[in-house]
Amino acid sequence: MLYQLVQAGYWLALSTWFGGAVFVMLAAAVVFRTLREEKPVLPQVLAVNLEDQHATLLGSAVMLRLLLVVGKVQLVSALVVVMGAGMHFGVADVNGQNQTAAILRVVLAVVAAGVVAYERWVVAPRLARNRQSYIDHADDPDTANPAKDAFDRDQQLSLTLLLATVCLLVGLVLFSSAITPAGTLRTLVD
Repeated sequence: MLYQLVQAGYWLALSTWFGGAVFVMLAAAVVFRTLREEKPVLPQVLAVNLEDQHATLLGSAVMLRLLLVVGKVQLVSALVVVMGAGMHFGVADVNGQNQTAAILRVVLAVVAAGVVAYERWVVAPRLARNRQSYIDHADDPDTANPAKDAFDRDQQLSLTLLLATVCLLVGLVLFSSAITPAGTLRTLVD
């Protein structure tokens, strides 16, 4: 019974985490492409829309708000996945090759959770600060340009971390595909 509970929680959290990460990747692409095509104008930000900066600023505002919600779900899911991966040592078969897979599951889960935590608590706040600094000093190029460059770098880093998270979660899914309860004999037919 404990094995089924651990597995249910583990797979529910892993699928939620993976689905949320993929959703954010797809949403970011759609939001930024749509806004670039629509060319919105934000008169409270800049008097002119140079190089479609209004679309970038509006897209980042949408994504930051979306990530506030999805980020919380991802952090809770990450915690459940890490706990579930650790609990596999007590309820699942971790002998022989299964031990290697179990260790890899724990490592992948911890690294993926670390990436999500770093993005959520370090990169996202810095991205928001750089965005706000750019907006606040839009008419002062000496301040706005470095803030815009930092904003662009952090936005690219955020997307890179998201891609890394998805790749780590794919690895986690692959190394979770053959989890069996402790004491279960596996045959070549399985």
